[in-house]
Amino acid sequence: LPSSSSSSSSSIFLSIYLSIYYMFSCDTFVCLPGSTADDGSTLFGKNSDRDPNEAHEVICIQQMTYTHESKLQCTYLEIDQANVTYACVMSKPQWMWGCEMGVNEHGVIVGNEAILSRVPPCKTKALLGMDIVRLILERCRTSTEGVQLVKELLSIYGQGGNAGFGKEFYYHNAYMIVDRDHAYIMETIAREWIVKEVSRDTALPSSYPSSSSSPFSFSSLSSSSLSSSPPTLPIATISNALNEGPWDDMSRGLKEHAVREGWSNPTNPFNYRESYKEYLFDYAGQGAMRACRSRALLEGYAFHGGVTVENVASVLRDHGGEGEGKFDPRDGFSGQKICMHAGYGPIRNSQTTGSMIVRLMPGLSRPMIWVTCASAPCMSLYFPVWIDCFPNMGGDQMSRLFWKIHEGLHRAVLADYSRYIDWITDEVEKTQKRIFESSGSDLANGNVLERKQHVDSCFEEVLAYEDRASKYIDKEGQSRTTNHIFYNWAWRSRDRKLGWYSPFPLLPSMSIVGPMVMVILAGIAAYYKMRN
Repeated sequence: LPSSSSSSSSSIFLSIYLSIYYMFSCDTFVCLPGSTADDGSTLFGKNSDRDPNEAHEVICIQQMTYTHESKLQCTYLEIDQANVTYACVMSKPQWMWGCEMGVNEHGVIVGNEAILSRVPPCKTKALLGMDIVRLILERCRTSTEGVQLVKELLSIYGQGGNAGFGKEFYYHNAYMIVDRDHAYIMETIAREWIVKEVSRDTALPSSYPSSSSSPFSFSSLSSSSLSSSPPTLPIATISNALNEGPWDDMSRGLKEHAVREGWSNPTNPFNYRESYKEYLFDYAGQGAMRACRSRALLEGYAFHGGVTVENVASVLRDHGGEGEGKFDPRDGFSGQKICMHAGYGPIRNSQTTGSMIVRLMPGLSRPMIWVTCASAPCMSLYFPVWIDCFPNMGGDQMSRLFWKIHEGLHRAVLADYSRYIDWITDEVEKTQKRIFESSGSDLANGNVLERKQHVDSCFEEVLAYEDRASKYIDKEGQSRTTNHIFYNWAWRSRDRKLGWYSPFPLLPSMSIVGPMVMVILAGIAAYYKMRN
């Protein structure tokens, strides 16, 4: 690990800069048998939150074989290729080789989270955290193999390089690696790592407070929640915050570096989170609070019949707790939610650009996968795919095109949110219910032709919803004025970078014109008074 003491002032500046300018809010969780509603299924969910203009794509890679001398070009680094790579479905930013989340033919599921620490992230081009996610999917048959592969990749190649879109963004990575038998939480800082297995008897991480009744408000959470005792359900959640222990294993250099920097007393038990936590980012990013929120929601479902795929989708669409009023993404410039919407910064600069749900069923080797292939889960639909059954999109370019089609709808709704959102929410709930109800577990046992027909049928439902929503917005029309000038300016800037027509009006509404004129006149009067 690089020394932090020699450049403390630059490290502090970097910490403040990253904490304010790069707020991100991915959320990942797993519900193990004992918390789910059916006969021992494992459920995984993740929202990927990235730059609002960064197109996400969902791709399916089939099993491949390679010669011993083959090389693999990752996002920045060329490494040795494996002899065999496994089939997988992954959701990824379109510009990079790696992916944010995915599942392979053996039922290994991986999702990553960006984390910051007192150790500055490496800017040298190496493996991105997303490259490591994809390498696990392509090369590992179990989650245990995945953990071992991360250790090897960090040791040989390290992690680093720009992971941002349109601007530089560097960070360390945490991973959730899951299969039918095990689930692991693994956090990495530079080349060092720490790992623990998610117990099937106790929910981890223990740093997050338990709540048998849910939902609860973000405002009710605080840093004191991090010392709460662990709950009793096999549910684990991670976000953009370092976790507490107990940990099962760690690299030797992790503790040695903390002691050398004076972050840990060698005579006391080593506390990883307190030693490496970057305090400003840990507070401003609200990662622990979002992990609390998702776990509380999942616990509530588990205590009332068990968690289902529908419940997982509901959590990934969540906008906050009770007592916070009706959600409106135009209000405020901060406040990260599980379903993330970009605001006008400097803090809320990212949005949920892709979402995935995976169900591993006992006795079936074939994972059932649900993806949005679109931003904003609250306004998009999860449709089913299998590794051998993908919707008839016409290739990767069509996957990118569908993301852009939905993004146009998403931004039209954001431009006049209160006018459209009730209709959009109602349509999403009704259509999603039809898709979920028609996608029974018996399909996983069906032949490939039946599953392919079902996948195409569900995707046609998604396209029909997009068409209905667009026609509804055209019929209702859009406001020509706004009460949210800074919000609209931010979104018009994003649209301009893509070369898109922007639906966000610039003219202020009459409700704020009066106060604005009064402020301007008062300023002019004060100026002349000072001159006289």
